[in-house]
Amino acid sequence: MTVRGAVLGVCAVLVVLMNSGLAGAVDDSRSGFCDGRIVHDYEQSLDHFPRASRPPFLGRIPFGPESLRLERFDDRLVVGGGLVGVVLRNSEGKGLSSLGLRISQTLLRVGANDRSRIPIRHRVRRVGNLEPFGELGLNFAVGSDAAFYQVTFFEDESDQRLGTYTEFFRALRPKLDVRLVVSSVSVMNGETISFRFRNPGTVTFRTGLPFSVERQGQYGWELDSFLTPTSFPMPAFRLGPGRASPCQTLTIPQVARPGVYRVTKRAVALRFREPRAIQLIAPFSILAVDRERR
Repeated sequence: MTVRGAVLGVCAVLVVLMNSGLAGAVDDSRSGFCDGRIVHDYEQSLDHFPRASRPPFLGRIPFGPESLRLERFDDRLVVGGGLVGVVLRNSEGKGLSSLGLRISQTLLRVGANDRSRIPIRHRVRRVGNLEPFGELGLNFAVGSDAAFYQVTFFEDESDQRLGTYTEFFRALRPKLDVRLVVSSVSVMNGETISFRFRNPGTVTFRTGLPFSVERQGQYGWELDSFLTPTSFPMPAFRLGPGRASPCQTLTIPQVARPGVYRVTKRAVALRFREPRAIQLIAPFSILAVDRERR
């Protein structure tokens, strides 16, 4: 199918702001400490921008072959520089030819509170064919300075407009600030303690369920075999900017000795030139039982 003699307008905008039960099990049902997954909502500022002109949720556009899709990026936050825009995709195993598309793209920098929109870059691309399951990134590279950006695209062969689409993005400077926190700094035998990651920073992390528990001994920290599980399920989690991980819980057995303990978990910081492995620690104490009160 050919869409010659038509114009498609797609605008993508990037906005940059200046200014245990079973030990290790995931548990989000507890109230209080385990409630909520948002620590800082970095995407909330994007809700103030118009949504009517965004690319369709499933990518189907009302022109061109049935298999032609215009797909959004999965993430509208860009940390430390990256690409903003959309993807033109052929969703079938049969190539597309004679599309006759002329795509006009514009990148605009959006001021605070949407008071100004300054064009930064503009380019025109012609698309005639797409390979089976092929794709074409309609995007711009932006830096790591905090800002909002808008990207707009137009497709045409003459002056007939096919459609106009706009997407907004927020660029953020990398901020490494992730914490491992516990629900209580002191517990007693038979009680349960919960722990989770909280990420008020802007860097994304990859982590999983494994953890270890150590007790402070006379000569340093010693692994506690009663509190550290020997095996874990394998799923990995992505912990995005401003998000908290699901809770994990640990039931303190009766045989655990009183003292100072710490939970240790590892995570990998992404969106750097090379992933960075980090280790996080959260201390807590097991209190001695008061025999006279019992």
